[in-house]
Amino acid sequence: MVQQWQEAAGRLPEGYFSTGSSQTKSPEPWKGLFVNMVLSIGNLLQKDAGDQSTFSHHTFYRLAVTRFLSHVFAQSERLIHLQAYLLLAMHALYSPSTEKIISVASATMRYCVMAHVRLAEREPD
Repeated sequence: MVQQWQEAAGRLPEGYFSTGSSQTKSPEPWKGLFVNMVLSIGNLLQKDAGDQSTFSHHTFYRLAVTRFLSHVFAQSERLIHLQAYLLLAMHALYSPSTEKIISVASATMRYCVMAHVRLAEREPD
């Protein structure tokens, strides 16, 4: 399983993953948040990875939040914002910090209220 994560990370476009400053070459840098968050959550869930993994979940999370989160919120689509909040919440659920869970959950709920997501039409039965 560890080898699969390393292979997946190796196939990523350079702008979504590199610790260098090449993310500006990517035509849609907001996608980097989703790529890195999924890899970070995957590393969190992979308990037997140990030190075999080239990059830790902290590395992917740090890249996602510091380099790509602002690009997500620069998008006009509210659904993309909500998806980012949900991935951050999922990461917080598997992280050891309970304060992180509380802050991400409250930010997500505030966003849903402000975006009127709670007022959306019900799906037909």
